[in-house]
Amino acid sequence: MVFSLIGGAIAAAVGLGSATLFGVSAGAIIGGGLALAANLALSYLNRPKKTLSTAVQGQVQLGGDVADQVLFGTGKTKGHRIYYAKYGGGNAQNAEVFVLANGRCDGLEEYIYFYGEKHDLISVTPVDNEAARYTVDGFGSSINIRFYDGSPGQLADSELVAATSALGNPWKATSTVAGHAYVVVERTWSASLFDKGRPEFEFVLRGWCEYDPRKDSTVSGGSGSHRIDDPDTWEHSVNPAIHRLNFQLGLRGTLSGDVLVGVGKPISQIDVAMHMAAANVCDTERTIGGRTIPTYHCNLFVSAEDDHIAVLQMMEDAMAGYAVNRAGLDGVLAGAPQVPVLEITADGIRADAPRKSKNRRSGFDGINILSGQFTSIEAHYNPESLETVSSNADIAADGRKRPAGNDFLQVTDPDIAQYLLNIRYRQNRKAKQRSLPVSRKVGTRLQPGDWVTYEDTDWLITKWGFDRQFQFTLELAETGDDVYDEEGITAGPVIVAPSAPANPSLISTVSNFTVAAGLITGTNGAQTPALQFGWDDPEDPTVTAVQIQYRQNGTESPVFTATATDVAAGTLVMPGGVQSVLDYDARATISTQPDRLKSWTSWVTTVAPTQTVQLMLAEVAGDIRGTLDTMRAQIDDLHHRIELSGGDASMDTTERYLERRVITRQQGALKATVISEQQARIDGDAALAEDITAVEAMAEGANAGGLFKIEASAGAGDVLSRLTMYARASIEDAFEDAGLVIEVVGDGEDPPTLSGRVVISAAQFVVTDGTETNLPLVFEDGVLKIQNILFGDGVGGTITGATGKMVSDYVNERMTFSD
Repeated sequence: MVFSLIGGAIAAAVGLGSATLFGVSAGAIIGGGLALAANLALSYLNRPKKTLSTAVQGQVQLGGDVADQVLFGTGKTKGHRIYYAKYGGGNAQNAEVFVLANGRCDGLEEYIYFYGEKHDLISVTPVDNEAARYTVDGFGSSINIRFYDGSPGQLADSELVAATSALGNPWKATSTVAGHAYVVVERTWSASLFDKGRPEFEFVLRGWCEYDPRKDSTVSGGSGSHRIDDPDTWEHSVNPAIHRLNFQLGLRGTLSGDVLVGVGKPISQIDVAMHMAAANVCDTERTIGGRTIPTYHCNLFVSAEDDHIAVLQMMEDAMAGYAVNRAGLDGVLAGAPQVPVLEITADGIRADAPRKSKNRRSGFDGINILSGQFTSIEAHYNPESLETVSSNADIAADGRKRPAGNDFLQVTDPDIAQYLLNIRYRQNRKAKQRSLPVSRKVGTRLQPGDWVTYEDTDWLITKWGFDRQFQFTLELAETGDDVYDEEGITAGPVIVAPSAPANPSLISTVSNFTVAAGLITGTNGAQTPALQFGWDDPEDPTVTAVQIQYRQNGTESPVFTATATDVAAGTLVMPGGVQSVLDYDARATISTQPDRLKSWTSWVTTVAPTQTVQLMLAEVAGDIRGTLDTMRAQIDDLHHRIELSGGDASMDTTERYLERRVITRQQGALKATVISEQQARIDGDAALAEDITAVEAMAEGANAGGLFKIEASAGAGDVLSRLTMYARASIEDAFEDAGLVIEVVGDGEDPPTLSGRVVISAAQFVVTDGTETNLPLVFEDGVLKIQNILFGDGVGGTITGATGKMVSDYVNERMTFSD
């Protein structure tokens, strides 16, 4: 109450009175905490992916500790097997029950996968309370699938109850699996139909029926029968904005009302209008290659154990959007062009606070090559690569290639995914940022997510805030209509459905077996030579392992062995028995259950020998020179203090730091000095600590000095920790210095990304093992001199011979010789 009164007083004082911001009174906003800042996150490309959720749940889940799971949109799943039984004469019939997802789901797509093939489902008349019943094309009555959609009132499967009543583990009449969509799969044995072994089914499910406020006539702007408190009125959706709204609301237990999956926010904490606007953007139709598709869609399995922020980011990524918080309400902005709401001119900018500008991204954040994958329905819901987005002009401007990846495995349409990849690339290339102190007239008209015009450029408001004096500040990120322009964006890749695998009875070994040499890095950074074996997934449930033999090239023994039990992975890395700088041969075969005739592949040889070192050259960031200048300025300052310290005892100690000196003089002249300083202080919200030791000696025109400094800073800048070693000397007019800086820096983003950096400044840099046998590595006069080199991966660049007559051009992939 007190804060509300204070807020009202401030609002009246600044002339707002009963004005509203985002539908909330100005006094209420100020009273809520005397300050408000709304943020819009932009660091999507480099964020860590904390969730493995995609449109596919690819493993059969077993046991009783499987987390609750919701499918947003449509996806492929093997389900959670909760029951298995055998019955009938000779146990010719068996049945399995698979839970597919929590919540009431819309239904099954009319096809199914097993034996590595796609099979059509044939709909038949449901019995009792089944939502749907199917047989499989080509299998007649040998496969019977009964689907239950997860409605709260669903009953047990009566046929399964009757068939298993005499068993020791019957399916009971009380086994309704309430609140879960599930299937009963009943099979009748046929030697000819099941000659490939026991099938492992993969179902394609239309997931959770969700609340859409656009279809609720009780919501402003809505029209329809949806009601937030009546899940029976909800419908299936693939709209990422609707997914995000429902994930924030959460799936609740039908009896307990507890949140099973999702955040569990009340609707009053969600910006419903923003979600409705974003949903309309997502549903806007586009025509690509004669197909009409929505602008964005999303298909995602979400577990109760998944990180909430990561799930929200996956949904936001699916609409090229960003999370927005306005006045405490959670909202989202879908990727689409906007009309700027205001042009900011000089009259709208306060002169009592500084403006900040940034016109380029750091080398760690900027990209000019962006690749990614999507989940392809044509490839049986497996990941497929998108067309890489790149620009030669951007690469030339950056001075080198800066690759990055952004996968859209929650997207199953190639054209939508390709559009998203291009948008994320273009958003990253818009690198300009501004921080503007604006007038109250401007600040009260804007909100996060708005577009404005400033300096003849369109900007997105990423942060909006004001202080206790009601002084507004805007954080702006460059944007434009061209980010979302479809011109120049190619259609998504055309994926050809994989061919059906050969009959397992004819498979005697793996296909496309390969071996390659490489390195593995241990936790201590040490690199070890290793071999990587690869093969095609046989897609055969009877293949239980891949057996591998390998040996040094040109020898008969010793022969080493390895076993890969994850057959479907198609790869195995093996460091055992592998030595450096050698070629290796390898071959493989399979283990099966039941056993059958098998054969070895032919011996294959590594293309290149194993390695022991991998050299990587990286661009030195542009601000390294500034770091060295700062280091030199520090020792200049200490040098000045040494000169002043001859008789000024008042500098010896203060309340903020401890300082000790050792000084020698000869005939009144300062000849040698050692200063040791330890400092710790609190400055506002920042904590700083420094430990400095500096030495200096002078004699007859010669001057020598050195500095060792350790500093730590929390909350005061991008450099968090720094260790500096610096030496310099001068004789008459000759001067030379050398330095080493080790530091940890942040990028200033929220949340920040930390990185370590080592900077060396020296006219000659030498690396040696201290022996006369191995010549040292030397860098001097701008030339790197190395006697022996073993390359790992080399990327880009040009090597020119000493006479200029031989040029190896790795950019254009050619070698030139001339006389």
